[in-house]
Amino acid sequence: MAIALEPGVDGAPLLRVGARVLPFHPLLVGAAALAATANVLLNGWTLDAEVDILANRLVRGPVSALPALLTSDYTAGSNLPSGFWRPIVVVCYWFLWRIGLGTPVAFFAANIALHAGISIGVYHLARRFRASATAALAGALLFAVHPVHADVTAGVVGLKDLLAAAGFVGSWLLLLEARTVAAAGGARRARALSLGGAAAFLAGILSKESALALLPCVLLVDLGLVWMRRGEAPTPARRGPRSKGAAGAAEGRALLVLQYAGLAIAVALKFGLQRAFLGGTIERVAIDPVDNPLSLLPALDARLQALSLIPLYFRLLFWPARLAPDYSYDALPLSSAAMPPESWLGLGLALAVLAGAVLALVRRERLPFAALVIGAVTYFPVSNLLVTLGTNAAERFLYLPSIGFCLALGWGAGRLVARPGAAGRAAWAVLALLVAAGIVRSDLRNRDWADKYTLWSAAHETVPRNLKVVLNLSPHLLGRGEVDRALGLLDGALAQQDPLPVTQPLLAAYRPLLKSQRAAALAQAGRGAEARALFAEAIAEAPEQPDPRIRLARLLNREGESAKALEQLDAVLRLDLTTAELARVEEEKLVALSRLEPDGDPARVREAVRRALEGPLPEAGTLARALAAEAPESAFPPYLLGFVERRMGRAGAAEEAWRAARAKAAPGSPLRAEIERQLGGLAR
Repeated sequence: MAIALEPGVDGAPLLRVGARVLPFHPLLVGAAALAATANVLLNGWTLDAEVDILANRLVRGPVSALPALLTSDYTAGSNLPSGFWRPIVVVCYWFLWRIGLGTPVAFFAANIALHAGISIGVYHLARRFRASATAALAGALLFAVHPVHADVTAGVVGLKDLLAAAGFVGSWLLLLEARTVAAAGGARRARALSLGGAAAFLAGILSKESALALLPCVLLVDLGLVWMRRGEAPTPARRGPRSKGAAGAAEGRALLVLQYAGLAIAVALKFGLQRAFLGGTIERVAIDPVDNPLSLLPALDARLQALSLIPLYFRLLFWPARLAPDYSYDALPLSSAAMPPESWLGLGLALAVLAGAVLALVRRERLPFAALVIGAVTYFPVSNLLVTLGTNAAERFLYLPSIGFCLALGWGAGRLVARPGAAGRAAWAVLALLVAAGIVRSDLRNRDWADKYTLWSAAHETVPRNLKVVLNLSPHLLGRGEVDRALGLLDGALAQQDPLPVTQPLLAAYRPLLKSQRAAALAQAGRGAEARALFAEAIAEAPEQPDPRIRLARLLNREGESAKALEQLDAVLRLDLTTAELARVEEEKLVALSRLEPDGDPARVREAVRRALEGPLPEAGTLARALAAEAPESAFPPYLLGFVERRMGRAGAAEEAWRAARAKAAPGSPLRAEIERQLGGLAR
């Protein structure tokens, strides 16, 4: 089979494979995106996957859960409301969970495919703005391999950002294609494409609200292009037989009205349905100041200090050497000055982007104008300049703005490589080197996301003062037996001081959780008495926090005081728990009950409980049935079987097993009470 490159239209080569002819540049962009993301298939569940998927009973529920999934809060299934309605992404989660058989592989395959498709869409978007083939290729390649995108592509829950971006890029391409078709006389097809663009936009904003930035982007770019076209001669694309004269102009205006009406209706549908289902139109959940310390400041001071984030984002775009999944307290400390130097620098960079857009407008440079508009407009809603968000900064916020950034760089690269002789060849070499470096850096960054331990370890190297990083890394260190390292991290966090009065309460609020984790480390080090005293301190300081009591119950179980462990766990059940916290309580209860119901071989019971908690679940079910056959009068084996069946998603079988256990359990016993609670939970 013959394979050869052939010249195409406007410098865009074609790839001939036998009798087929394919556009070469989009294939090259897609290949680069795959090279930069392929190894994410080896990654596991990280970051928000616990809340969004693993502990989300609706996402993991049966087909009958779909109506509730479509009409509920994004994380309602985890009993941790977010205030957002994102039905498209949660339905995708539901399907991918089943396609991947409970593994993250299907999620990552979707991430890779979407990122490659979006990267190709960026190439076509540049071409729509009259970019040269080389400039469009350069911009799309830089976007495809940029390492900052690992925050989206290397974690399963980045799917929502990718779906929103796909809606953003896909919708705009459909709208622009509709205008080209209309100018050539295809009015009916143009209307169909316009409606398709509105549908793609609706799908994007039903995945994540960041896609809403498309509407102001389209409006500003359209206004700029109208200004640029003043005095231009009509292009051949606008000389169709039906586009001449007043009739053609009227049809063009009617199409624009249809397109903007479609986008506006999509927005109205999004927020109208959200109000109907959730009772609101925007996030209503209180902001945790640890996630965004800016929320502690007065509105004006918060906006001024938010300007200091702009240099951070520029650094991440230009030099993504040090990346982190979390920039919350105290990775980016607040300043005592209302307008610190970083804010002045941020203001200067913002004004430079504005000046660049105006200059591109005056010089009638379509691509750089559109690129700067995309970068600025998509950044503004996530900048904390408009409203204070639930997060102060995140690399995932750059996914859409980086489209503009990369297209602007692509425009510059296109001008450099067009130079004759050695200068042009050197520019090509630099571009190739940047793309190769992006692939290598992305590959290395993707490996940081392999599991929770590697992710938080890498984060601690980048933002060692980050409180959430310490809290997330310490349990994994304990799980690996690195007790001394965990104690060092926790002691450092407990000794951390903040000179700003406004943020000092943050440390006080999180001190009980730090003490709880330190007590768990002490218990693992064999210092049980110290651990109990520290647990008591944490519980006294924050009786509403479940973590200290759950960890204390684990210590009590380990030391053979399972009755006292059940007392702590029963106290936790009176709190408002997330699904993940409830799962931790039930696991410790299972351990406690297995020790209080000693019927059967203790070693086999312990093994069955271990399998029920760690897997594989089918083996746990087999062991539980064997124990039930060996001790037919014991209530614990059928209770354990019900626990396993529920974890496997078989609610009917779990109910049957628990009813059998209830018939055998002694009235008033802890096991009987737990069985009643589980059956009550199934009924709800």
